[in-house]
Order: sequence, then C-alpha cells, then structure tokens
Amino acid sequence: MKKSLIAFLFVIFAISTVSYAQSEQDIDLIESATSYNFYNFDFVGSGARAKGMGNAFLAISNDATSGAWNPAGMFEIEKSVISLNYSSLSPSGNSTSLFNSNPITIDHSGSIGEISSFNFVSPLRIKGHPFVFSANLTRNFDNFTNIKYQSSITRLNIVPAGVVVYFDTVGFDVNAEIKSTGGLNSINFGMGTRFYGNVSFGAAVNIYTGHTLYEILQTATTDGPTWRVTARQFGAIDQYITIRDTNKFSGTNVTLGLKYNGERTSGALVIRTPFELSENREQAIY
Repeated sequence: MKKSLIAFLFVIFAISTVSYAQSEQDIDLIESATSYNFYNFDFVGSGARAKGMGNAFLAISNDATSGAWNPAGMFEIEKSVISLNYSSLSPSGNSTSLFNSNPITIDHSGSIGEISSFNFVSPLRIKGHPFVFSANLTRNFDNFTNIKYQSSITRLNIVPAGVVVYFDTVGFDVNAEIKSTGGLNSINFGMGTRFYGNVSFGAAVNIYTGHTLYEILQTATTDGPTWRVTARQFGAIDQYITIRDTNKFSGTNVTLGLKYNGERTSGALVIRTPFELSENREQAIY
C-alpha cells in the first residue's frame, strides 16, 4: 500500500512539472489518476439489517428500506414509518517514507459526515384497494480523501568554471494537498400491493444524481545551481498549481419485484432495468 501511494505521489510530481502547457498528454495523466472507474459503485438499497443479509433481504424486504430493494415486500408494512441513517468518518495519522533517500511526509486529516439514507413508507388506499407508498434517498457511495504531503530533494551539483570546479546544491521542494469529496445518490419512489393470495407486486423508479470533486493544490520550488563566476543562479522557479476535476452523474431506471410470503418459505423475483449512468466531466488546470 505504501509503495502504491509513493508511486501515485510521484505521478503527481510528473503532472506538476508540465501542467502549465495544458496539453492533451497532461489531461490523460490526470484522468488516469481521477477516473470514475476507481469508484465503488453500489446500486442496492441501504440499511444495516438489509446490508448484513445481502441479497437474501430481497425475499424479506419488509422494512422502511424495502422500496430500494424489493418494492413488493413493503406491502406487509401496516403503518407509516420514517427512518434516517447517518454515517461519519474522521481519518487521522501521518507517516514518513523514503524514496531514493529523499523523505516524503504524508499527513491524513479531515472528516466527512453524510446522511446515508432517508426512508419513508406509508399505507394508503386507492379506490378501496390497499397500496403501500415509499420514498427513499440512498447514498450509493462516498468519495473522500484529504492528504497533505511534503517532499524535499537536495542534490549536489558540480558547476565547472574554466579550470575551477565549484560545488553547489540543487533543491526541489513540493508541498501539496489532495482533496476528494462527493458521491452518488439514488432517489427512489415506489409502490407495492397484493397481486394474488400470498403474492405481492411492487414497482419503483430510481433516479441517480450526484457529483465528485477531485482537487490538487500544489506549490513547487526549484532552486538551481549558482555559477560562481557571474554569481547568477540558474533555474530558480516557483510554481503554484491548482487542478480541479469534477464529475456529475445522472441516470434513471426501474425496479420491478414479486414476493411470495408463505408460512414456511418465502421467495422473491427482482428485475432492475439496464441503464446508462451518464457523466458530465469538467477538468481545469491553473
């Protein structure tokens, strides 16, 4: 893990040295580090009980989260229910690594807190026939990173000046903060009713929305060698670089569910229609 992180940081170094050019190659480098392919998409519902049971919950699906799992199961709910789940994370710690005898100091900090789900279920009658209506908000995934790192590289450089050779140092200091926030939400509206006997039917519309922001704030200072003859310094450069990568997601699909609830056994059939999760991506380098 530590080797992977070090390799990632030096990829960022490579980006910073050429980012001012804003070429297609630079964008490709950033895309390789921020692609949504690294996100852990999870399109199922929420709830600690349901998550703990895995897909077996599809055959039960009898609590406030039912609309996001199997809307057919919520027909068994006999009164209005509201549930709310909140999740938080506060990472901390720091470490120092050596790369070719050069120290890299890494600091992890920050915190994230999000409503992971909000669920509402209520029975109602339409022309005398019983239905159960549900509205669910589910946080499908969170993306959070807050890392500060500092690296300092000093090398001895030989500066020839006629028959005299001078020794001078070349310094390279990098200070950066990497931030990554955001996530994907699904809004679910569903309805369930009795189909026949012990068989119930339900349908739900799932609307996916959300965005992520990946940001790098970096300062880099290069202190080049000094030519002693003219007392001029070569390559003294200060860079201030900001990289922002924003992804906005959208998509819609439908969940159809059947549930059989017998005295000894229960079973379910759930179909989620295919859909495209669209991404609107914006990248900027300053």
